[in-house]
Amino acid sequence: MILCMLLSHLHFYDIDDNVDLNLDISISLYNKGCFLDDHIDGKSPVKNYASMLVYLNKDWNEEWGGDLELWDKNKENCITKISPIANRCVIFNTTGFAWHGHPLPLNCPSNITKSLALYYYNVDNSIIDAHSTIF
Repeated sequence: MILCMLLSHLHFYDIDDNVDLNLDISISLYNKGCFLDDHIDGKSPVKNYASMLVYLNKDWNEEWGGDLELWDKNKENCITKISPIANRCVIFNTTGFAWHGHPLPLNCPSNITKSLALYYYNVDNSIIDAHSTIF
């Protein structure tokens, strides 16, 4: 299994006078057999606000899997599954306990799934309940 993330440059974005949000951009490439277990993003001085995924998979067959799963805060019920179809954009809140991932291995031919990911966050040194990513 190969997971390749190519990080782009970091931008700074002011949403209002009270919160300075940063924008991190990456391109994710996944081969056949890859997966990303459902997880909650880590929390440290960096506090995520939202994630935006744009899928770039031309002629994607939904039978190949790769669905993004969004779960309730207790990870008891999958709220929705979203197929990685070309030009589909998904925006979701990543504060608190936002369980998400694509836990089933991809069953595509030799194609690589591609997505553009944008993460909006701020740096908050007052966070006292810091944790790494929870799987």
